[in-house]
Amino acid sequence: MHCFLYGDMLTLVFRSPKKRLNKIKFNAYDESCKYNRTSYLGEYQIIDGIPRNPMGRTGMIGRGLLGRWGPNQAGDPIVTRWKRNASGEKILDNGKYVFEFIAIIRSDNKLCSLPGGMVDPGQNVYECLKAEFKEEALGGLMDNEEHKKKIKDKLKIMFEEGELIFKGYADDPRNTDNAWLETLVYNYHDNTGEVLHPFQIQNEGLRAGESVDAVTWLTARANMTLHAAHAYFVKLVADKLNAAF
Repeated sequence: MHCFLYGDMLTLVFRSPKKRLNKIKFNAYDESCKYNRTSYLGEYQIIDGIPRNPMGRTGMIGRGLLGRWGPNQAGDPIVTRWKRNASGEKILDNGKYVFEFIAIIRSDNKLCSLPGGMVDPGQNVYECLKAEFKEEALGGLMDNEEHKKKIKDKLKIMFEEGELIFKGYADDPRNTDNAWLETLVYNYHDNTGEVLHPFQIQNEGLRAGESVDAVTWLTARANMTLHAAHAYFVKLVADKLNAAF
């Protein structure tokens, strides 16, 4: 067995080429740990048993802080709504509507981030998108079981209507020459505000999960500082919605 649930246990870089060849099944679904090692960018090079970052050198060898050699698959949901004033009217900025999105504050670097995460073994990326949002942004939801069920039913509808925003290599400070992040980014937009109505008043209903410090609504702005490439992903949503940014 060469991998744990959340990461590969083999140290490939410091082994001789003969000892690392074919140790991990790259460019394919790895049945041994139920993990998809294919890349959205197509087939990537394997040199002496070690995968090479298809986007080029990063200045760091090994897998660094990432769990897997080669592509590390992630899912990043961008849950949005129109920003409204006290009267419930959508707010305009230079002739375009302003939107908000749900963000978390990461525990590791204290930066605002999308509530996404890594795909677990045996999990597909679409399941990851929903699971990470519920885990990080909604925490345990609320304690009222009847209220919780109504919100889950509404969220289910919203998640069935998501739109693909980005698919591919993610610019991330953890990327190395031999391990890199790839992600699917979906926008789940509540155009009328009905689905996300329970969270309408500031952060009511939002509850940070155990792995994050806080969760909040953020107004989308061009001067935002977000984790990794997340500001770029939010800009893509602004373009799709023809919204202010």
